[in-house]
Amino acid sequence: MAPDPKPSTRPVNNPLPFITVMMPAYNEEAYIRESLLSLISTGYPQDRMEIIVADGQSRDRTREEVAKVTEQYSFVRLINNPEKLQSAGCNRAAAEALPQSEYFIRVDAHSNWSPNFLPLCIQAAQETGADLVVFVNAPIGITPFQKAVAFALRHPLGMGNSTYRHGNTSGWVEHGQHGCFTRKIWAESGGYNLNPYLRANEDVELSFRIRSHGGKIWLEKALRMAYFPRDSSLALFKQYYHYGVGRFFNFWISKVRLKPRHFMPVSLAVALILGLALAYMGYPFPLIGILTIYFLSLVIGVIKYFKEIKGLFWPYFFTIFPAIHLGWAFGFLGGLCKYIRSRLLSI
Repeated sequence: MAPDPKPSTRPVNNPLPFITVMMPAYNEEAYIRESLLSLISTGYPQDRMEIIVADGQSRDRTREEVAKVTEQYSFVRLINNPEKLQSAGCNRAAAEALPQSEYFIRVDAHSNWSPNFLPLCIQAAQETGADLVVFVNAPIGITPFQKAVAFALRHPLGMGNSTYRHGNTSGWVEHGQHGCFTRKIWAESGGYNLNPYLRANEDVELSFRIRSHGGKIWLEKALRMAYFPRDSSLALFKQYYHYGVGRFFNFWISKVRLKPRHFMPVSLAVALILGLALAYMGYPFPLIGILTIYFLSLVIGVIKYFKEIKGLFWPYFFTIFPAIHLGWAFGFLGGLCKYIRSRLLSI
């Protein structure tokens, strides 16, 4: 458990801007108090900040754990989020932010934060002039399987050139996860889109909308958000299925072009579907060829980075990579089917 933070010793007339930290939460009793205390301990002046927890009608003791913190720190507030979606919780928190707030910082309820996290957010925003500063999503593992997944998510074969996963350098990016928004760009972009199909891609969709309003997005490598991956291939597949559905609607709503790293898994899924159909009709060789080429690609990828995966149980990668690729691809195709079905029903 994080220690209770000491009150800020900074002067009342500190020049740092007033900030609102938005924390959507649902059934987070095991993590939320420690997460809140770690935020309070990041060194930002307590008279220049507020933390708003938007609870999505939790069924555990989340609200009681937050109450323990609000009793001691009056700048921490709890509000209701009847829609339950994280995106809706952030929108409600932004709507209830104090008028003097200049920056909105979105965080998760099940994360711990480095001692200088909040000051670094503002420093990066002010030094770069960015409208949105996004964080590095740094996957870490506890179990051997999670450790293998964490490596796969940073591997080009797993996530392509997704910069917010790698986090090797700071720089201007097209999109990212969570972040520190200027209040101005939040108001101009309208906050998160509450389309339920975007629930796993709301950050990306909002990033595209911010850029359409002329906003600039900066990835700061010093701002790292620890993330614990799924602990089974099936759970990983389901997770990436939802990501794929969200990404289809993201591209459709934002009208942005697919990149090669998006085409490749979708092409693989379509090829497998066609191969299965041909095998069912008595022509198995196309399917055998597709599976052979894909398997050899995985072997080459694992061999190429074998020195880096020393200490990891490398056979896991032959279920992890397919779970990521096929989960995302079938989710994307599932999103396409949902869209076509909705259009047909509206005729």
